[in-house]
Amino acid sequence: CPRCKGILRELCISTDGEQFCSCCKKEREQTHPNIHVNNMILCFKCYCPLISRGCDWLGTLGDCENHLDTCGYVQEMCKLKCGVVLQRRKQNSKIETFNQISQEILSLQLNVKQLKKHTEYP
Repeated sequence: CPRCKGILRELCISTDGEQFCSCCKKEREQTHPNIHVNNMILCFKCYCPLISRGCDWLGTLGDCENHLDTCGYVQEMCKLKCGVVLQRRKQNSKIETFNQISQEILSLQLNVKQLKKHTEYP
């Protein structure tokens, strides 16, 4: 795109023939879409934008947004609401570890209660 320098997505053509992304369209600017070119662009092969974080997904530009909805390399706030930001793929293992530690703490608390019963004098 000559305006944003990104990949042309949802190509628009202005009345004077300039081509640019629909998101670069100025308010009240008269444009029309180029559906044929848009369909061709959506078929271009591309890697996940998170390839630098380790994602090896390869697909079409048209499928990239759907991939990002499930990509394990997307950074998200921890579901345990601890304030940590981590990759989506690491969420489940952190939750499992948290649950395991919680069970161990609960078990220790029960053992302490049983120990107190045995050491109390009538």
